[in-house]
Amino acid sequence: MKTITINKKNFQITAGLERAILQVAAAGPQAISDFSEGQFRRHKVNHVASAARNLPAMTGGALQIAYAGSSKVPAQSAKQRPRVMRWVLPADARRFRLVVRKLAEQEANHDA
Repeated sequence: MKTITINKKNFQITAGLERAILQVAAAGPQAISDFSEGQFRRHKVNHVASAARNLPAMTGGALQIAYAGSSKVPAQSAKQRPRVMRWVLPADARRFRLVVRKLAEQEANHDA
């Protein structure tokens, strides 16, 4: 779990949500099912889906979930994967870049 500070407010971002943020930063909007990982007693774990209601608050305002019919999902992404109904995408581009930068700084400070 990493703690980042934005505007004097601390956000604790779990490792699963950090991986989701970095994956969206690298590849653009992703289907919510792309974040399923591992197995726990025959069940897959999806950290993004389990935090769906509080996703913007838990990621420092970086990510949101949008439905395929909304205008928030890029048309090219929806066209490539027409069966996907829920997408994970940046809530606000400026805030998203800030959170990614803060996570990178945390990683650099941790390694040094």
